[in-house]
Amino acid sequence: MAIQYHVSTIVNRYKGKVNSWDVCAEVLNEDGTKRTSVFLNVLGTNFINIAFAAARAADPIAKLYIVDHNIDSVNAKSQALLVKQLFAAGIPIDGIGLEGKLGAGGASGLLAELTLLGTAAPELAITQLSITSSAATDYVAVMKACITSKKCVGITSAGVADTTSSSGLLFDSQYNPKPAYNALLKV
Repeated sequence: MAIQYHVSTIVNRYKGKVNSWDVCAEVLNEDGTKRTSVFLNVLGTNFINIAFAAARAADPIAKLYIVDHNIDSVNAKSQALLVKQLFAAGIPIDGIGLEGKLGAGGASGLLAELTLLGTAAPELAITQLSITSSAATDYVAVMKACITSKKCVGITSAGVADTTSSSGLLFDSQYNPKPAYNALLKV
């Protein structure tokens, strides 16, 4: 099966070099229903099981995540129920990744969401973090929410600097630290 071949080829290539994998991303619509994709259309929801099983077989040590965007506050898209169902089915998921593409003030519901998702998964990670305003208070709020959550294992930035295609990162387009960077050093 093509999905198994692809996942096992990529994971085997970097086995022992990559700590964690975003195995399935953005599988839900905003209302919490399954997002239509070629994988869903051809394999049904079983594509999630197939992808995670192939990743675990290729590298039994790497952490395996399911990730999505717009789950930075409690809403219909929260994956807690989906992940609980996948765990019950024996799918080897190690955690949930929250794609942190936030607007100004967007971290206000993050701790509540981390708490909810923490009931469904052993680990949580904030991935692809960028905050439109780059406000120090917003970055600090994200950091504090992760630290406060007992299950949040880390934060990954969407990039390094505000270059041609990115904004809301910790360094400007000349790679100078923004106030948010310095504020995080004090947390």
